[in-house]
Parts: sequence; C-alpha cells; structure tokens
Amino acid sequence: KLYITLLLASASFTSYCQSYDTYLSQMRDDADNIFIGTVKEVTYRANEKNMPLSTVTFRNIEAAQNKNGTLELQYAGGVINNKTIRVTHTPSLEPNARYLIFSHDKDRGEMNPLLGHKAMYRIVKDANTSDEYLMLDGHFVTGINGDRIQLSTRKALSIANGIATIDESRNPHEFMQYARAT
Repeated sequence: KLYITLLLASASFTSYCQSYDTYLSQMRDDADNIFIGTVKEVTYRANEKNMPLSTVTFRNIEAAQNKNGTLELQYAGGVINNKTIRVTHTPSLEPNARYLIFSHDKDRGEMNPLLGHKAMYRIVKDANTSDEYLMLDGHFVTGINGDRIQLSTRKALSIANGIATIDESRNPHEFMQYARAT
C-alpha cells in the first residue's frame, strides 16, 4: 500500500513538473509578449475582491513579439496597507533592472503572466566591459543545446572580464539545470 501511494505521488509530481517545464519554442508560440525592458516602477493596488495586485511598467523596451500592444505585467500579490502578500511562482522584479521576459498579456487576468519560472531572465552587465549576460535564478546562461539554454551549475554573484564570481556557499555538486532556447 505504501509503495502504491509513493508511486502515485511520484507520478503526480512528475506530471506537474512536465506540465510546468515547457520548451522555450512553445513559450515563444504561446507568449503574447516577448521583450527586453528595464523596470521603471512597480505599483500596487487592490482589485474588487481586495486581492493585492502588482503592476510592473517598463522603459527602454525592445519587443520581439507584442500581440496585444501592451507591455505591463500584472500579477497577484503586493503591498497593501503596509502588509506584503506574496503568491508562489509570481515574479519578483527589481526597479532599474533589465529583463528578457516571455509573458501573457495582462488583460488575460491571470495570477501570474509569466510562461513558467524559466520565462524571466535578468540581464546583467560585466563589471569591467560593456558585455551583457543572461541569468536565471542566479545561474548564468552558458550555451545553447538544441531547444535548451544551458545554465551554470552553480549560482554566480557577479561577473567581471567574462569571469563569474561563484557563490561558494552553494553545494558544488548540484546538478546542471536547463532552460529552453529558441
């Protein structure tokens, strides 16, 4: 009985991971917006059900795909009456930071406009050159393999002259993670 329960739990988890982890080519096809932009501001408001919503506006936008004409992200969670409410898997965008984003349009009314957790790449500049790099959850993009972007095995703190400063507090044996590439 325990074996069957574990098998069902494993199958459910695997199914969840497979449906959550889409190919970037699929994200490209499903996205209303694919763009690079710098976060101008993040504002908060409550909707009609008193749920806090965050709205992110961008500046310096370079759009690769914009099906509906708007480039604002709106998602559940935010700050209302000095109380912060975070919703799992919603983005956390920092003002003045640049991002490459694959998203649905805000008019869809979804809790999270991103197309999975691999749909928001932070763009960081080399400390000593004008080169720019993509990061996903602290991991630098290191190459492309078919429909996947390969990421550094360990998180990086910064990059200078093309060399990353590695976060040594992380487990050096963590597995290579993959995002998807177009």
